[in-house]
Amino acid sequence: MSEADRTEIVSDTFATEHKGSKIELSNNGQTAKLTGMYGENGWGTVRGSKLMSSGAIYRTDVTIDNLAFGSRIRIGVCLSTSGKDATSAIGWYWDTKSASIFSPNTSSTNYGETCKTGDEITIIVDLIDYKISFCKNEKDLGVAFSNFSKSSTWNFLVCIDNQQGSQVTLN
Repeated sequence: MSEADRTEIVSDTFATEHKGSKIELSNNGQTAKLTGMYGENGWGTVRGSKLMSSGAIYRTDVTIDNLAFGSRIRIGVCLSTSGKDATSAIGWYWDTKSASIFSPNTSSTNYGETCKTGDEITIIVDLIDYKISFCKNEKDLGVAFSNFSKSSTWNFLVCIDNQQGSQVTLN
C-alpha cells in the first residue's frame, strides 16, 4: 500500500477547550486569530480538535490569512496528554518566521523557508514510521522530525506570538 493510500486528509477544527484566552475562533472553529497581547514573549496557542492515533498518516493544510508585522506563527503537533491549557503543550513544530524547527529538550534547527500572508502550509504526520514533514505552497520541505515520542494520541497545534491580528485558517 502506498503512502498516499494510507494518508487521511484531516478536516479539523480548532478546539475551544484547548486555546489561549486571547485566541478568537471563527468560521465554525476553522479560523484562529490572536486578539490581544500576552506580555513580553507571549504566545497564543490553540490545538486542533481531532485526535490522531498511531498506525495512520494524517495531513492537514493551514493558510496564513494574516501575518502581522513582526509576528511569528508556529505550526506542528503536540501530545494530547499535555494538559488542558494549550500553552503548556509539549510539541514538535516549525517556526515559519525563523525557518527553524523546535522539539522538546532541543535547541532550534534550521528548516524550510520563511512564510508570509497567503502562504499555505501542509503538515503530514506519519504515525506509522513516526516522522513529521511540511510543505509550503505545495513545495515539499522534507522530513522535519523523525523517531519522535510514540504517544498514543496527538493534536495539531498552532502558536501565534505576541502580534495582535495574526490569523490562520485550517482548510
